[in-house]
Amino acid sequence: MSSKIHVDEHGEMETSKPSKTYSVTELVNALRRITDFQFFFSMMGVAFMIAQLEIVWSLNTTGSFPLCRDGRDPEWCDPREQVKVFPLKEGQFLVNIIRGVITASTITALYYQNRYYHTHCELLKTRNLLPKNATFWRSPRLMWGYLVEFIIQAIHVFPGVDEVDQKDPNFLILANLLMFLRLWQFSRVLSYHSSFNTSNGRFIGTLTNVHFSTPFMFKTTLKDHAAKVIGLTSLCLLFVSSYCLHIIDSYICAVDMDMKCSPLSFLDSAWLVTITILTVGYGDIVPQTPGGRFITIMGSLIGTLITAITIAVTTSNMSLSRAEHKVVTFLKKDENRRLLQQKAAECIQASYRWYLAKQTGHIGIMSHAEIHVFSALRNFRSTKRYVLSHDGSDPTDRQITMLETMEVNMDDLKEKIDALELSLCLGASSENAEAIAVAKNEPKILQGEANGDPPKEEPEWARVLTQMLKRSSDKVAELQKDLARLSHTVTRHVDDANRRLAALEEKATGL
Repeated sequence: MSSKIHVDEHGEMETSKPSKTYSVTELVNALRRITDFQFFFSMMGVAFMIAQLEIVWSLNTTGSFPLCRDGRDPEWCDPREQVKVFPLKEGQFLVNIIRGVITASTITALYYQNRYYHTHCELLKTRNLLPKNATFWRSPRLMWGYLVEFIIQAIHVFPGVDEVDQKDPNFLILANLLMFLRLWQFSRVLSYHSSFNTSNGRFIGTLTNVHFSTPFMFKTTLKDHAAKVIGLTSLCLLFVSSYCLHIIDSYICAVDMDMKCSPLSFLDSAWLVTITILTVGYGDIVPQTPGGRFITIMGSLIGTLITAITIAVTTSNMSLSRAEHKVVTFLKKDENRRLLQQKAAECIQASYRWYLAKQTGHIGIMSHAEIHVFSALRNFRSTKRYVLSHDGSDPTDRQITMLETMEVNMDDLKEKIDALELSLCLGASSENAEAIAVAKNEPKILQGEANGDPPKEEPEWARVLTQMLKRSSDKVAELQKDLARLSHTVTRHVDDANRRLAALEEKATGL
């Protein structure tokens, strides 16, 4: 007996003596619970990090943004003199308590990370993707993933971080802001709570040989819930980039007097990131520090990607479905038919007036009527060209309709071929019956056969049977030729339709 892996209600595994193999569903449910707990404690650390930064700022500044106000003379008021956040002067004890809570939540999240990789290793062994005696330290894929995630998770602001470097706040800023990297765990939570990660989803994935990876689940979620995913991602990007820019430019500008820059509020940072992502760039607010410029560049790049995805999703949702397009096409064709009938009626009316003008014999009236006739004809031709070029039908829909028509024709041809084969079988049966009837009337032993000599003439039933087989062979040969021509024609039409569809897809991709 091997050791038993027990999964408790918190998603933890305990080793016990009895041997029992847990199913894939139980292990996946355990991974889901472990991921939820790890994400909760990670985000709790991020929330306390933001709280301690705000407490530090509020306790060590003379007021909120703008820093120079309340009757101070703008000519001599320096915003940097209003901020003394580094080294920390006020609220040291309270801030260190909050940082201790952040350290405790980080240790708890690291514990659940360790349990996650143990359970994930057991899942891979259950699926026969790892040896039974393997551990995640012996698997390079799991080991490197664990180390990278451990480094990202372990970065946090701890008590006494202000004492590391009394002259430069860069380490303090990095220890705080790098905790936003924990947001990547949301993709793991999304994947484990997706419908694809259920027993039915895993069965379909195994049946179709499709791996339900995190990118695949993100794409399907984006397709099904485009507004929620894009909105949540945009708000998260705007908040994180704006807050990071606010903290970097505020701390660095307040400490480094040589830069001669003012601390940047969160609202100004959000305004700067927004106009940068939207490629407006008024230039009224600009980042002053190298870190702030880096944050602005990265935020604008990711924001541009989100903007492109938004445009693509909006374009896809704005396109008509095939049923809707058929309705629009029908109405457009009816409108074009009525317009063409109206122009044709005008031509007939103008022609009749010209005929009546000829009866009068007046040259002026005849000339005026003739001009109206040719003008009506020009309008009719122009309208006809417009109707032929704007019939409202989609080229792709026409190709699909043609393929459906070809499938219907193929079904009709198959029915006709089956009917022809049935008629041939019935004809052969009737001819066989005639041959049998003739054979019964023939003498069984012809003259000369009793003496062992060859028969003097061919029996009637043999001639009938030979003719029947010849006619059947001719019909089968003709049928084979018809089938060969039909197959060649269908293949040619299908290839032509595929070429047209490929050309249409290239044009659509180019547009």
